[in-house]
This record gives sequence, C-alpha cells and structure tokens, in this order.
Amino acid sequence: MKYLLKNKNVRVEGICFKKNFFYSKNNFKNSLKNLLGRIGFRITDNFFYNDPFEKEKKYLKHLLKGLEINYEYENRSSVDLEKKLKSIKPDVILVAGFFILPSSIYNKSKLISVNLHPSYLPEFRGPTPTKWVIFKGWAYTGISIHKISNKIDDGILYYKKKINIKKNFNFEDVERLICKEIPIALSYLIQGILKNKLLSIKKEKKNSTYFSSFNKSKKQLYWNEVFQKIQTNLNAMKPMTGLLSYI
Repeated sequence: MKYLLKNKNVRVEGICFKKNFFYSKNNFKNSLKNLLGRIGFRITDNFFYNDPFEKEKKYLKHLLKGLEINYEYENRSSVDLEKKLKSIKPDVILVAGFFILPSSIYNKSKLISVNLHPSYLPEFRGPTPTKWVIFKGWAYTGISIHKISNKIDDGILYYKKKINIKKNFNFEDVERLICKEIPIALSYLIQGILKNKLLSIKKEKKNSTYFSSFNKSKKQLYWNEVFQKIQTNLNAMKPMTGLLSYI
C-alpha cells in the first residue's frame, strides 16, 4: 500500500478493507481465551495468540489518516461498494487478500481488475495458499498477478515469481518474504498498463491445484500423526494462531 500511495504514476482513488481488518487481535478477549485454553477448557473456535502484523496495520492506518479514500466493506452486501466504484470510475481495481467478488464489482474498472495472489499460480489456488505450502513441506511459494474472473484464482495470468522458503519457516516468515516481492510485482503491473504491454503468461493446467480454507480443515492437532506432519501443521499456523488439541 505504501508503494502505491507514494508512486507518482498512480493516483489511489479508493481503498477498501474487510470490516474487521484493523481490529486488534492482541486484545483482552483473545488473551483470556488463550489462558482458558492453557488451563484446560475446551474452546471450540480457533483462538488467536497474537497478530504479528499489527505494527504494520497501525502504520498503514497512520498513512491513510487524513485521506478521504478509506472504505470498509461489509461482507453481507456489495451494493454500497458498487455505488462507490461507480462514482470513482477507476481505471484499475487491485485485489489482495480479500474474498470472492461478484462480477458487478470487478467489472467496474475501465481497464482491468487484477488479483495479487501469494502463490506460484496455478499451484495453490484458494484462500490460504501460504499455510498449505508450509503444511505440505514445499521448498518454494510465489507471488502472482492475474485477471479477476468468475473462477477462483484462475483468470489470465500476467506475472508470477518463485520464492524459495527454508525448512521450518512459519506463516509469518513466508508472508514477510512474499511482502518484500510485492513492490516488484506491482511495478511490473503498472509499467505494463502504462505502456499497454501487459502480456499474458501461459499457464500449465496440469500443475493447477486448489485448496480450501486451511483454518477450517487443519485447526485441530491429532497426536496419532507423524511428528513431521504435526510440526508443519504448527508452522503453518504460527505465530498467528494455535491448534486445538484434546487429550
């Protein structure tokens, strides 16, 4: 976001966040849930330990202070967002870490609507690719830019880059590696649009994989699994959240 706001070739007309984006996860409620979990209470939801990116979120909030471009998106309705986009008439809509958008939203751009996806597409399509990459023990992940379509992470591909990851890296470690590559990817995108030379990349359909939400399917620890699988499961969640375990 800092890169876009300070880029002379870009005028940011609007920024949209999920409604709870700036909510602190390092609060009393989650601290209490952690304590109860340690004592032995069976807590049914996946509780937070902390938010390792809270410092960056505070900086972003400060960066946006005074700019009349901040807008929160309520998941239940897209009508207000559609009205906002209709009034702004953006050239480009850029999505990152959001959720499935209706065509009535991503069709509002004059030139193109793209998604910034944290994997080496078409591998690891879906909402939580970083966690699945760690869980499955892959030696690399990636960053990709593709055109938004009615299929999940499956539009025309414009940019992708492999990012090597070390063994035993956790979620925060890998996410920070990906974040370092975002300005490079966005620079490629912006230059391609300005020069009208944004070329598509051929996708290897045979390598296409899709994984659903990791948090929903892998939040519980099973002690009968091999140690390596338990370790990768923990690394995929750390330090953001823990795993539920019943003994």
